[in-house]
Amino acid sequence: MATSSFLASETIIDDAEKAASVIRLMQWFKADFKGTDGIKKIAGKYHKTDIGDYKSNYSKYYWEGLLNNFS
Repeated sequence: MATSSFLASETIIDDAEKAASVIRLMQWFKADFKGTDGIKKIAGKYHKTDIGDYKSNYSKYYWEGLLNNFS
């Protein structure tokens, strides 16, 4: 449930442009997701669409928004 909620809030799929934008954290740990194809497979699974041929973009990660979690 947590993964589904996270990916739903952090992934933008633009079918018209055939592009998928995921959080930059996934790019940083790309090897853990089995590369770009793996990232697309995971994001597509939770959005219930095949984005294998979509262009990949990575959104900026804002560290500032999470700083209060550690105070």
